[in-house]
Amino acid sequence: MPVGGSVYRCLWLLLAYTHLSFCWLKCNNEDQPTHTLNQTLSFLNETLLDICRPGAYNLSAADNTIRSLTEMSFKKNSGLCVFYNLKGLYLTNNNIDSIDDGTFSCFRRLKTLDLSYNNMVTLPHGIFDDLYYLDVLDLSYNSIQDIDSSVFGHNKLISLTEVYLQSNKLHTFEPWAYVLQKIVIFDLQNNSISNFSNTIGWKFDLTESSLAMVNLRDNKMTDWRDDFLLQYHPSGDVAVDIQSYKIDFRNNPWNCDCHVHNIVSKFQSSFYMHVRGELLQMKCKTPYQLYNEDMMYIPRLKELVCNITTDCPESCLCQKQPENQILIVDCSRRGFRSLPLQLPPLSPNYTYVLNFSYNSIAQVTKRSYMHAIQILDMQGNSLQEIELLAISETRNLKFIDLKNNYLKSIPNTMQKIVFEKTDLGNNPFVCSCDMTWMAEWIKRSPVDTRGRDMKCTFEEEEQFAIMQVTNSLLDCSYDLVIGLAVGFGVLLVVVVVIVVWAKQCPYETKVLLYRFFGFHPRDRYIVDKEVGTESDIYVSFDDENIHIRQWVLMKLAAKLEPTYKMFIPIRDLPVGNDRAEETITHLERSKRIIIVLSDRYDKHEWCAFECQRAEILDFNEGRIIYIKYHDSVAELLNEEPWRSRVKNRKMFSPGGMKSEKRLFWDKLKYELPIVLKKDRNYYCAV
Repeated sequence: MPVGGSVYRCLWLLLAYTHLSFCWLKCNNEDQPTHTLNQTLSFLNETLLDICRPGAYNLSAADNTIRSLTEMSFKKNSGLCVFYNLKGLYLTNNNIDSIDDGTFSCFRRLKTLDLSYNNMVTLPHGIFDDLYYLDVLDLSYNSIQDIDSSVFGHNKLISLTEVYLQSNKLHTFEPWAYVLQKIVIFDLQNNSISNFSNTIGWKFDLTESSLAMVNLRDNKMTDWRDDFLLQYHPSGDVAVDIQSYKIDFRNNPWNCDCHVHNIVSKFQSSFYMHVRGELLQMKCKTPYQLYNEDMMYIPRLKELVCNITTDCPESCLCQKQPENQILIVDCSRRGFRSLPLQLPPLSPNYTYVLNFSYNSIAQVTKRSYMHAIQILDMQGNSLQEIELLAISETRNLKFIDLKNNYLKSIPNTMQKIVFEKTDLGNNPFVCSCDMTWMAEWIKRSPVDTRGRDMKCTFEEEEQFAIMQVTNSLLDCSYDLVIGLAVGFGVLLVVVVVIVVWAKQCPYETKVLLYRFFGFHPRDRYIVDKEVGTESDIYVSFDDENIHIRQWVLMKLAAKLEPTYKMFIPIRDLPVGNDRAEETITHLERSKRIIIVLSDRYDKHEWCAFECQRAEILDFNEGRIIYIKYHDSVAELLNEEPWRSRVKNRKMFSPGGMKSEKRLFWDKLKYELPIVLKKDRNYYCAV
């Protein structure tokens, strides 16, 4: 009996194994037995599916050699759907590499679709459009490299909660998981994802919470960029948003460099620092000194640096250090004979830390980047000279190391740096009159400052402490005499130049004297002494020309009315009064009449009237001032009566040739009445 029982059990297991091995197509529903087709399938069609009832709940064609699915795979030749009640479709472990549009259009109630372990490369547009009740989609272990932006778009797959895309060949992460609000699991583990993109145009919305847990473990994420998340939420805080997205970044080969500094520093200054979530336990792969460190919890933020190659001097090491906002340029012992002309560009608010120690540099000369140097190490070179301008440009310099060089003197612009922030040790300073300023500079430093006892050599024999060197000690009076002589010589040259220029240009000289010193030679006019004048200036111009009108009202008045009282007819003539009488009255009561000559001035009726009345009042006493606004009036001025009118009268031009418009406003003000400061009124146009 025991032997017979054993044989029976073996036969039963063999039969069961044989049956399972050849059950290549199965379908069932809840109240019917399972139907199977025992043959290997390379395709699906109406004939093969006849063994399944139309009301089947589940259909499995797993472990076959099916290569493609078409629109007719699950339809009759008539175009009618084979199944109407299917809830589970299992096609795992086949060779499927293509699926036609509309293949799944029959499965309106489908909840689970398993296409894992196939050869799919892309997910094209519309592939799952009709699966409104789909809950679980398994696409793991394929070769998917590209997913059309519409596959997980709005109003598609609205019931989807679980997506499995692990072990494919995706290179970029799109925010698919957040478009559909019901997704709980979106598994992208073990792909080749190294970048984030947003071709679907999704934006992070704080009002719509997401339940999705995104698995990005075991991908190719190496170089973090804040833009990964900022492209979804431009005004967001990456250290906060990374918590909201619930992305598992673990088991990626992270490079912990300067690009992670921003998110790490913000994270460590937030309350999230004290909630050690396992999703953010991202380990550093590189650099070696941070290997296996938790990226978000790195204690030494100054080690988050990037090597810069753009414009980095040859054979030097250039590193960007965000923690201190510096760019380090290390060129120590590289055989330099001068400072490089160009350095890597700086980010905003960054400064340079330069190490050019132990080279063969003999002179420090001005460079375009001097203003951005914070620390300059020049020790152990062959320095003999530092240009005055080189130091005067270094407004951000906090420390300079010049020890072990051949400096005999330094420029007095070094005073802008406090003495204790310099190192001048072991230099052969020579006591001279141009370095006596150093005594007070050194005295201002604390008594325990290194280098306060520095010495200089006098006449190659005596040595003095630089802090004790004074003008009297070195008898620098002779140098003072030379300095005064040079100063007087320069002054004499300046005076000669001014005198020569004044003789060549006497009128311009008087104008400049009035402009800069308020001195006005007494070549004034009789009208300035008359009593009863109401205005300083009457302006006559073609008020029908919009450009002339704007120039008079907006520019001429703006320049003169803060000092002078002006009468501008188009603005100041009383409404309703006789214009001719008012014009004559105001012309007579104005000390100056400015006539703005334009190309149609002589065609304007009232301009002609004003000009004629002005001629009667003037008698060559300087009351009329002409302004040539358009160059074209030059032809008019060569004809009578204009040639006689402008003869021996002041003519200025705000444009045209350079010689004419030079000092235009200064010349005009020189010709206007003198208004003493105590008598000055300020007028505003109304």
